Amino acid sequence: MLTTELMLYGKYKSPVIKLEDCCKEVTGLSYKKACESINKGDWPFPVSRAYASTRAPYLVHIRDLAKYLDDTFASARDDYEKLN
Repeated sequence: MLTTELMLYGKYKSPVIKLEDCCKEVTGLSYKKACESINKGDWPFPVSRAYASTRAPYLVHIRDLAKYLDDTFASARDDYEKLN
């Protein structure tokens, strides 16, 4: 069975990806809204800058993204099981 991390690696072909490349698909937020959320400290998974500049793109490690997705689905599954 393939893990979420392997599937993400297969999709993005890199262990570290730009947040801009995945934020809309994963969170439903535009990159601009994602940056606002990061600056407020409300972002649900770790990101870092590519280099020390406010203009540098945010990067996310696919391991952190995979954990976020797995945890989100596990929580939804738990909620569903409580209701049914």
